[in-house]
Amino acid sequence: MSLFARTLLQPRRSSSASLSVVLLIIIPLFASFLTPAFAWPFPDPGLNGTTITSSRSALTPGQETTITVTLRNSSSTVLADVTVVLPSEMEYISGSATGATYDPANRAISWERVNVPGGGSVPLTLRARQTSSVTASKDVTIVAAIASENYRFMRWTFVTLNPGPGTPPPGDALAGSTKTASPGAVAAGEELVYTITLRNSGSNPVVASVSDQLPLWMDYVRGGSYDTTTRTVSWSDVNVPAGGSTVLSFTVVSNLYVLTATPYINTAVITYGGATLTRSARVMLVPPAGEPPAPRPPVPAHLAGSIKYPSQVVLGPDDTVTYTIRLHNSSAVSLTVNVVDPIPVDLEYVAGSGGNYIPADRTLRWNDVVVPAGSSVPLTYQARPAGVVARPKPVMNKATIISGNVSLDRHAVVVLMPELPPRDIRPPTAQLTIEGADVVTERDVTLRINASDNVGVRRMLIREWQLVTEPAPHWKVITPGVWEEFRSTREWRLGGTAGTHFIGVWVADEAGNISILTRNSLDFVSLLLPGETVAFGGIDAYLVAYKVGEQVTARLETVSGDADLYVWYPGNLGWPDGASTLDGTAVDTLSFTTPRAGIYLFVVYGASRSTYNLSITPGGVSVAEMATTLAAGKPPTLTAEPVISQAGIDPMGVAEAPPAMVRIVLPIVVR
Repeated sequence: MSLFARTLLQPRRSSSASLSVVLLIIIPLFASFLTPAFAWPFPDPGLNGTTITSSRSALTPGQETTITVTLRNSSSTVLADVTVVLPSEMEYISGSATGATYDPANRAISWERVNVPGGGSVPLTLRARQTSSVTASKDVTIVAAIASENYRFMRWTFVTLNPGPGTPPPGDALAGSTKTASPGAVAAGEELVYTITLRNSGSNPVVASVSDQLPLWMDYVRGGSYDTTTRTVSWSDVNVPAGGSTVLSFTVVSNLYVLTATPYINTAVITYGGATLTRSARVMLVPPAGEPPAPRPPVPAHLAGSIKYPSQVVLGPDDTVTYTIRLHNSSAVSLTVNVVDPIPVDLEYVAGSGGNYIPADRTLRWNDVVVPAGSSVPLTYQARPAGVVARPKPVMNKATIISGNVSLDRHAVVVLMPELPPRDIRPPTAQLTIEGADVVTERDVTLRINASDNVGVRRMLIREWQLVTEPAPHWKVITPGVWEEFRSTREWRLGGTAGTHFIGVWVADEAGNISILTRNSLDFVSLLLPGETVAFGGIDAYLVAYKVGEQVTARLETVSGDADLYVWYPGNLGWPDGASTLDGTAVDTLSFTTPRAGIYLFVVYGASRSTYNLSITPGGVSVAEMATTLAAGKPPTLTAEPVISQAGIDPMGVAEAPPAMVRIVLPIVVR
């Protein structure tokens, strides 16, 4: 299998460009797959036995835990600086860390110049409590950054945050709750009111939380608390009296113009005590009576794929970091965007490196940036440390992206470090190819991995994602991977279910530098399995790369139910380029000659819950014959590309780098 194309419109088999030597490590602290047991055979740094632990592995709101950093020294006496960073859901208990200082802005507790005797150990402790109420259990990570004279590294530990204990009501206390929609049918531009009625049949009051994620065909109008990034309407601490009810409602407007009546189901998630239940309402989208309505202003989701990231996370006194703000527009119309990015006092802007810098308020601006439909526009600038720090110091800065009445924030974190002794900082490069065709019918595949570095490659980590469509299209990690000895050939068994799978590789050199994940180190396959099932209204997505002029045939055999087949050509975010929507178990077939090189999207749509067999092969009938076949079928029900515009063509926008023992990692929000 060949290397993955850099864009939708470029041939997949183009030669790969050379990689720039830039270190990029993006590791959210809330990645549950990190393993504290991770270790490499580096030369003994003296403090390599250092650990961080939590006295409690799980917390509820208000509950405390003791965090202990144990500095273990196998070498001669050393002085160490230690900084512990807490997640946003926890707070430091004032005065609990003897000899430490607390930075509330960065949630950081720091000890300076801790004397660790040779062959001995020093414990540093602090207490923290869970402050945020969560609707479901989640893992968070507490990180310790350690700097000695010759070494910089990190340690971390996990804590599970749980909802408040309260008095758990019976599991069916709110079982009588309902969700309704009024009216039951709406056209583009018309408002719709959803009503969620919480009915408590128990003998005790219930406190509930409710969340409701909007599909892209809805624009939020009013009601509840709305998060523009996740497109979620929510209510927290809702009191439902014993034997009574509480009514919640919110209003949306349809922004999708359809040619035929199309059903949509929207689901609310209700959480209370130890129970979770869902309630759904069905709405028919119908064609408007007159002409199509004028396009509505873009909704926040159209810019939600925008990200901000630094070229490197760790900065020494003489380092320069390049920030990239990548504006992504997933809508079908061009957007005009303004960006405001204040420079923190711990950094200084590099004159002329990008944007319009206003020294008086230390603010960088870009005005009237045009982002074409379905495209991305990168904005870059450089900054350097404003001074020398004595211990590791995290610095966050925020870019605000504005388009019309839409405003969203994207953050990036760097860590300022004391001066390091000379060492290799050049990361290696990696390239991954999956042997064979893009379409496979067996889970076992062979990976070919190439790597290069100035001091030699030692380890590699392989990760697998799958394109899933519930509750919204996104790339889901199904195999996080672990560090292993580098091999140029690796047998791999695909996990998950049928559909599109991406596999990526990171490699690490002798000095511990980790490669950057690029599209050269990613490749994909579409796994076709017999007897696959698609839900009513659900979609299964398959990607295949083709050269121009190839003859392609996709054949959908519906075993039970009614499944339909669609195809979108590279770069098309609108109507499908081909559709076969025959009723029932009639065989749907699409055959065409590829008009351009790139990535083609095949979608199986469940007009009802269906079991199917799909094949995608070269060859087939002419485009004219395909048009004749489609003319006899029912009208298509999918009116716009439903997957790539939301999830992205690959996992690059959400991919997280693995941890490095010689790099300090702090929370970085990329979406």
